Amino acid sequence: MLISRKIPNFIRTLPDLLLHNVLTNPNKPLFFTPDSSGDYCGSCALDIQRHVMQISHALGAMGVKPGSAVGIFARNQTRWIIADLAIMSIGAISVPIYPTSTPEEIAHITQDANLSIIFVDTITLKDYVPEPVHQIILNSDQSYAARETLSSWSQILERGQSANTNSGALSKQLANLDPHQTATIVYTSGTTGQSKGVALTHANILSNVRDVLSIIPLNENEIALSFLPLSHIFERTVGYYTLLAVGGRIYYIQDIDTLSDSILTINPTIMLSVPRLYEKIYHRIYASASRMQRLALTNALKVSQRYQSKKRPRWGPTALAYSLADSLVLKKLRDRFGKRLRFFVSGGAGLNPAIAQFFYNCGLLIVEGYGLTEAGPIIACNRLDSFKFGTVGQSLPSVTVTVQEGELLAKGPNIMTGYHNKPTETAAVLSPDGWLSTGDLVTIDTDGFISVIDRKKDLIILSTGKNVPPIPVESKLKESAWIQEAVLIGDNRNYITAVIFPDSATLAGHSDLYNCLKSAEPDDYSKLHQFYAPIIRKQCQSFTAFKQPKQFILATEPAEQFSTPTLKIKRRLIRDFYRSRLDDLYPTPIG
Repeated sequence: MLISRKIPNFIRTLPDLLLHNVLTNPNKPLFFTPDSSGDYCGSCALDIQRHVMQISHALGAMGVKPGSAVGIFARNQTRWIIADLAIMSIGAISVPIYPTSTPEEIAHITQDANLSIIFVDTITLKDYVPEPVHQIILNSDQSYAARETLSSWSQILERGQSANTNSGALSKQLANLDPHQTATIVYTSGTTGQSKGVALTHANILSNVRDVLSIIPLNENEIALSFLPLSHIFERTVGYYTLLAVGGRIYYIQDIDTLSDSILTINPTIMLSVPRLYEKIYHRIYASASRMQRLALTNALKVSQRYQSKKRPRWGPTALAYSLADSLVLKKLRDRFGKRLRFFVSGGAGLNPAIAQFFYNCGLLIVEGYGLTEAGPIIACNRLDSFKFGTVGQSLPSVTVTVQEGELLAKGPNIMTGYHNKPTETAAVLSPDGWLSTGDLVTIDTDGFISVIDRKKDLIILSTGKNVPPIPVESKLKESAWIQEAVLIGDNRNYITAVIFPDSATLAGHSDLYNCLKSAEPDDYSKLHQFYAPIIRKQCQSFTAFKQPKQFILATEPAEQFSTPTLKIKRRLIRDFYRSRLDDLYPTPIG
């Protein structure tokens, strides 16, 4: 039985996780970033410690003090990690910014967090950062004049050369940190408006790390692929801090198009992603299979599900049938993910239970969790030996949950201290005694497994008074390989309509339909609309009539245009963008 590596009690702050690795296995490579030729270069704990001490010393010389905020606007890489740890090791606040952020979003975060220094990816990004912020170029060795508000990575390291970089000096530096001081301000991706800065302490995030390791067996042999942005707290807490806590290895992928090749090259033991990736894999498996292969896969999955339902018997006809199905079909699918993969982790949004069941029948478990940035982020999680598809699992050991008027409330050491500079917004979601209103409508079964019904603010209330949670219907629609994304519309109207985003990859295999998608001719749109109508009816037939879309429009823009960096859909933006077309589906305009 696998057990997690224990975190010593001396770990009080996030940089202590690095110190722990320096003391236990200083020369083991922990973080790997591809060089210009695509080869991975590893950095050990000792090297990272030296650079952290140099960078933190340089930051101090540049006027950064405890409580100051410093930004990181860069893609995933080892230097992102070094910058993060260096900022926090002197008591300053690390403020990540999504690499895909617009200039307006960067300006808002810079002003709200009062950033005077931002680590940026390359020289080409410097124009995104407002003046007079000092920019440290992570991937530059160029020398900039002292009067410029630019420094290269090499210059900053040189500036910190006089720092004492041994473990004793780091330990002394970290001893002065308060675990309850703000470690990071994480700006939410803003699906409904301008982002808010969530203030999280060292203790908030470490409570999540300890809880995860108490229920999910992880150790120093873990190998993780990282492709979700480190600016997202899910990747940062689970894919970075938790892996660092056990001394695992992390490989950073900077181009998602190389993911398939990277999996086979690196052979990870664990992978984290948002549900959209699993949906894409599911659809691509079927789309790339011939008719005979799809038939073989369908039969193999039925055999596997029967085998699982009978508690995996070791002998008998069911075991023999599964052995054949596995060797002939299912193992070939698993091999696409390397030879060592133990499980996937899904977070950031709800995972369709049909997708989870498909992967499980293939022999690959997706461990689904749930949380919010405001909770560090994890509130609940399924376990490797105790899970229910369609739920987000049970609450973490140190987190208490309850349901009030259908909404999930959570309390624990992981809950944020508040929104930065926003006391009114903080009071609206965080009670004086520490209960966080999650904004999610849920049910909790007798075993404590939580099922998320929908976001409270997304619940559609028809003019007839009937409530329609959109996520179950949208998830069912997206099970079709023909549909990439779906958004229900109908608040204050007498029936439901939908915006359907066709899956261009699936349509590409059918030239006549694909040409209709790219055409601006009304007749071509009409042809494609007629093709999608029966697909939508079939996918929604299990729902009560008032929950089914009565009419729909096909989106003409890619879904990514309306998504957050973690692929959450921006409903309001879609509704506003397609307002005139949606108005045509109702007798009176949409309000």
